Amino acid sequence: MGWLLLAQEEKSISTLKEPTKAQLVLLEKVYNEFRNFQYIPDVFPMEWEGYWRERFERLCGRKLDLEITVETDYYQIPSETLKRRGGDCEDLAILFVSIAKNLGISARAVSGSYQGPRDPKPLNHHWTEIYYRGKWQIVDPTLLVIRKKGIPFKKFIDNPEEYPTIIRIYCKYDDKVIEGILPRERAEAEKERVKKEAFDFLQNVFRNKRQREPSEIELKEISLISEDLFKKGWAVVQAGYPEDPRTLIQPDNPEVKSWIEKIKSSSKG
Repeated sequence: MGWLLLAQEEKSISTLKEPTKAQLVLLEKVYNEFRNFQYIPDVFPMEWEGYWRERFERLCGRKLDLEITVETDYYQIPSETLKRRGGDCEDLAILFVSIAKNLGISARAVSGSYQGPRDPKPLNHHWTEIYYRGKWQIVDPTLLVIRKKGIPFKKFIDNPEEYPTIIRIYCKYDDKVIEGILPRERAEAEKERVKKEAFDFLQNVFRNKRQREPSEIELKEISLISEDLFKKGWAVVQAGYPEDPRTLIQPDNPEVKSWIEKIKSSSKG
């Protein structure tokens, strides 16, 4: 599998073309439009009903009014990001790459981790790269969404060394080529963390309602009940990850085309 991906990557690079000045000018105008987007983190409410909830309520000695949310990645298609006028880092990267590819510019989405000078530890992130001056150059629309006055487009391509240090690359992909670990596979590494969070959540609810620490027998009961909560939460996590992220890069998406035409028209005016 690894050799196949490497061969695909080499074939892709051999056919890459430098973007024209006109293409870069239009891509910069598209990039600047991201100032009008919002950063929307992926947090989803989760229903938890049935036998196991009732069993937990008996353990707590009362009916519970629980608001349970799951924070996880949810990969949007470009038209959804345009409709919402926002998304999180992978959504913005997917939209930007789709637009760049529509304009005829070689581009790809990249997932990994980076660390800026003020970051205490590496942060997981999604950014984009365009092929320019014989190599892949980082362009990160998320920074423009978050900071509004963020890094100018020309600074990315003229001074790439000013971008935060890349610590690790998980995956690189466009609509045809993919290299690295699939997002869904990487999510599997979070399984034990999500399971522990479900247990810790129920344990804290018990403490608040009973105003004491659970006994050893009660802890075993909480652990058993938390398995059901975990399974439901894990289903939400899995639903957000695509089987193949290449399907999300959509240069020919009608909404993407329409948005580009609006930008072109406003530029002429």
